[in-house]
Amino acid sequence: MTQYHLKVNRTQLEVGWSAKLIAQFEPVANCGQESFWVRVDSITENGGGMKYLGLVEDYLTYTSAHGLTMGFAIEFSPENVCETRAPGEARPT
Repeated sequence: MTQYHLKVNRTQLEVGWSAKLIAQFEPVANCGQESFWVRVDSITENGGGMKYLGLVEDYLTYTSAHGLTMGFAIEFSPENVCETRAPGEARPT
């Protein structure tokens, strides 16, 4: 699988919330990043650091470049979160 990198923000998430992440990858068709939403399914604290496990909620365009697809389980940290959405909140446009 191709490696991906995630961008940064800090917010305390809860199970059921959604977090917007951005995958960065080797450019394809002049595009080197793609944003997507992940639903938080579990939270663990390890050595003082928070780790979230969630499922990708979006259909992605550059799947072959970064390896992420809708339903993919992904682990991430608070510093990887760009935006947050509590359950029931409308998705920002």
